[in-house]
Amino acid sequence: MCKNRVAVVFVVSILAFIFLQYENLHAQGWQWQNPLPQGDNLNLVTFVDHQHGWITSDGPILLRTRNSGKNWEILRTGIVFTDIHFINSSEGWGIGNTRLDVIKWNIYHTTNGGVTWEVQLADTTARYDIFFLDARHGWVAKDEAAGPDELLFTRDGGKTWEPQARGEFRSGDEIHSMMFLDLKKGWVAAGLAIQTEDGGKSWKRDSTLVGVRQIFFADSLHGWARSFLPRTFRTIDGGQTWKRIQITDVISEVRTNQFFAFDTSRCFVALNIGLYASTDGGQNWIQHSSQELTSFAFLDSMEAWGVLGDKLLHSTDGGRTWENLTKNILPDGVAFFSSVDFINTQVGWVAGLNTIFSKGGVILKTVNGGITWTEQLSKSGMSFGDITGSIK
Repeated sequence: MCKNRVAVVFVVSILAFIFLQYENLHAQGWQWQNPLPQGDNLNLVTFVDHQHGWITSDGPILLRTRNSGKNWEILRTGIVFTDIHFINSSEGWGIGNTRLDVIKWNIYHTTNGGVTWEVQLADTTARYDIFFLDARHGWVAKDEAAGPDELLFTRDGGKTWEPQARGEFRSGDEIHSMMFLDLKKGWVAAGLAIQTEDGGKSWKRDSTLVGVRQIFFADSLHGWARSFLPRTFRTIDGGQTWKRIQITDVISEVRTNQFFAFDTSRCFVALNIGLYASTDGGQNWIQHSSQELTSFAFLDSMEAWGVLGDKLLHSTDGGRTWENLTKNILPDGVAFFSSVDFINTQVGWVAGLNTIFSKGGVILKTVNGGITWTEQLSKSGMSFGDITGSIK
């Protein structure tokens, strides 16, 4: 038992060291050179209007656009966000951390579009989902293993937070998302739908929505709920009754990633086998695209943005085809670098491995500071170790 504990402490220490070094590199002016615009996994795409949008990542950065995605700027926030929620182009809130700490997280607030963030509540177990109805009223979901207060509520824009729903949830009710239509009526997706009609003072469970992970309403009556499995539910009476909708006949190993609705008729579901669309409120579905998406958002009927892994994807034909805007400047298959050396600011070499058809060791050279690289040597069945350049 003692040996296991020492091993765990050692691993956590190593991970913390790596994480801090990663943050230090960003603080010292280091930037992504390959792939572009960055190489972290991208998680959440969110827009507040046609112009302004953000994308979260696994790293301490945000991507932001102020011109419908024509340009994406990297905001080096130093915060790894699990969720963000903006109410306009300037003001938003987020949950995240600057440290490698799986227990204590912070609630952040920004008034300049995400360029800088201030801590509103430090060392909290709130970490999964954040939702603001307006500039004053918001909720965050807590880790269900941290105690009985599964929700925190603010009525002053996050200056103070108070526990809500104490004892209303059961053990294992892990909250995945929330949505409130007004200060009284709201839903929590926690493996099933849990609803309040008195502002969170009391909650009732709807066991018909088994496995639900997201609830979305287009208006006060029309809403949808989606589960991790390819199951979607629809309501036309404000959530009093729900009807299951069949999206695809394919069942084996199919999962649902995200739901999106333009209005009460036009909606989309991202599955791991492609993007599916409905024009009748979700009663009938067709495969709209074979592109898998982790998260996506439509700006209008034709333009959409999506992410998958580190890929930034863009569509201009209503989501039927997607262009990958993440560019890899290295030759195809080159990965696993083992050494790098530069003789000046422009000329340098890297030694690594080309994985295509087990090509083996590879050496690349740049003469423009790493903007472009060319392959100089490759050897099948061989791997290269250290590499040293010379000015002679």
